[in-house]
Formats: sequence, C-alpha cells, structure tokens
Amino acid sequence: MSIEEVAFRNLKMLIDKNQVSLVKELNQILQTTKSHEVRDSVAKILYCIKHKTSLRAFINAIKNPLSKNHRGYLVLCCEAFDCSNHLLFFIDLTISDNYYTASNALLVIKEMKGPFKAAHYKKAIDKLSFFLDRNKDDEREVMIRDLMDFLVKVQIKL
Repeated sequence: MSIEEVAFRNLKMLIDKNQVSLVKELNQILQTTKSHEVRDSVAKILYCIKHKTSLRAFINAIKNPLSKNHRGYLVLCCEAFDCSNHLLFFIDLTISDNYYTASNALLVIKEMKGPFKAAHYKKAIDKLSFFLDRNKDDEREVMIRDLMDFLVKVQIKL
C-alpha cells in the first residue's frame, strides 16, 4: 500500500469516528473552487474517503458552469457511490457531454445497484432511443447502444 493510500485510509477512519470534520469543508471546496486543479485534487481525496455526504457535492460540482470542460474526472469519482437515484442525470451526461465525460458517466451507470424508479427508467430509455434516432454515426453510438442493452438487462433482473 502506498503512503498516499495509508494516509487516505487513516483519514477515512478518523472521519468515520467523527474525530475529524474535514469532509464538510472539502465538499464546499469541491463545489465552489474556480481552479480545476484544486477541484480534481479535492475530488481524489473525497473519492478515497467515500463519505455519504460527498455525492451531493460531486453532483453540484459537475453542474457548476466552472466545471464545464473539466467534469470527466468528477463524474468518474461518482463511481464510489451508488448513484441509482441520479440515473437521469448521468444519462444526460452520456448523451450531451464530451466523450470522456460521457464514457465516465457510462461507467457510473453500470455501477448503479438499482432498482430504478419506473418513471426514471422509462425516461432514460426514451432519451437514449431519441439520441440514437437523431444521431446516426455519432462517436457515442456504440456506447449508447451498449448502455441501452445494459439497462434492459438490469431491469429484467429487477
């Protein structure tokens, strides 16, 4: 285990024991900083800590206009959490953002545990179908088809 991993593990242990209240401050920095370098560094720490309150901070940071061209890593960090309640948010990223962010959103979706709300699931399938109908030969076409297949298989299991 690297020194960095040991440090993150020890920090997580202190946070879990409520001996350090650092997460709230880190969540705030993640959502408000103008520097994508600082945001990515804080995101790495929060990803390693995996505190339940950080998912909302990640989503807010992704939505922040200052993150517009630097969201891919933030999206990837959401993989540390069960984002099932945010299916449509990640579907929108998959169909509307750049390829790096879209592919990371796909990874997050594939880690969702479900179950999905029926209305959200139907709307997700509708959005993906609409995208495929309107965007023939798009670089994301294979990725979107893979996502549709995945969602159908997941829903059948549920």
